[in-house]
Amino acid sequence: MNPLSLPQDPPPRGLAALGWSLSLLITTVALLAVALPAEAAERAGRLTVTVEVEREASTRNGAEHARHKSSSFVQFATTLQASGEPETFNAADPAEATRQMARAAQVQQRVQQVQQRPQNPQNPAKAGPSQAELMARVQQMQALCGNDRDCLAREAMKYSAANSGLDAAGQGRLQAYGAAYRQCEARHPEGAARRGCIDDARRQAGGQPDASDHDDTPPPRYQRFLGGLNGTDCQVETRVRLTERNEGATADVQGMVPFVTTRQADDRPATPLLCAGQHLVLDLQSGELWNQGSLGVGEVHGVRTSSKGGRSERSEERMDIGWYEAAPWIAEQLRRFPRQGTLQQVLPVAGGSGQVKVKLQWRFEGR
Repeated sequence: MNPLSLPQDPPPRGLAALGWSLSLLITTVALLAVALPAEAAERAGRLTVTVEVEREASTRNGAEHARHKSSSFVQFATTLQASGEPETFNAADPAEATRQMARAAQVQQRVQQVQQRPQNPQNPAKAGPSQAELMARVQQMQALCGNDRDCLAREAMKYSAANSGLDAAGQGRLQAYGAAYRQCEARHPEGAARRGCIDDARRQAGGQPDASDHDDTPPPRYQRFLGGLNGTDCQVETRVRLTERNEGATADVQGMVPFVTTRQADDRPATPLLCAGQHLVLDLQSGELWNQGSLGVGEVHGVRTSSKGGRSERSEERMDIGWYEAAPWIAEQLRRFPRQGTLQQVLPVAGGSGQVKVKLQWRFEGR
């Protein structure tokens, strides 16, 4: 961070020290912003998802032909618990690592710039605090204040003032600037209004606007929600209905042989992965959810029948739901989605004629 922008004429006594102290204050606040969690707004959330798929398809290869018709209904609900407090990073966003590296580089640059300045510009022999000293002081502040952000802000102001080399009046201006900076963050979202507010506060402290004051780390906005070790931890509820029929004729040594196969299911399966495998991140600012877990129900119990050439069979077995061409689309929609919504899509059939109709509904209720 740059010191206060000063005119070419010699500055008034103490103004240069004030500029350095403002830099130290913002650097300390930046370190706190990276490390500090915020109070979670929601401690648990229940996710309910409903998927309806209807598929009709037909294929023909010479005299052989087949027709498919199926309808499936899947609904599941699972309760997830907030993990810790809101964070400044989104653990479920693949692009988050790049953003965090950029933020860490900004804070590191601030620390290095403070280290390179004398603690008191009127006493160049006295160096500023090292990175280790800054981090140690940040940890002491957190031990004293816990998650009380107002307390942490006050302690950061006191630390900067005590290391400023300013007289009592200068330290008062510095602490007033710190309080005004905090108010700007509380009153305005990130953007031009906040930047203007911070610039005004800096002028009132005796300096001129410094763009590097605006490089503060965004406030914690991402809350993680995790499942437990088994379905009872999440109060998982699942309902699956499936009706499927395939019929046609296939070539055999005796000529064309008709066939019919069906699958039927009406089950409430145990789905532990809807609990243990869940990892959602809620963006408290936008309301979007990011999913890192598996939102499938796996196999269900059903009945399969087959008839071919006068021979019939019936069996009870475990069977997949069979979303067919809709499966990739459903997975993509449930990777990042708002708190609630409804989507419908018509997809082509792969390797034949026909279509797949999909209806997807969901809601996330926090508490």
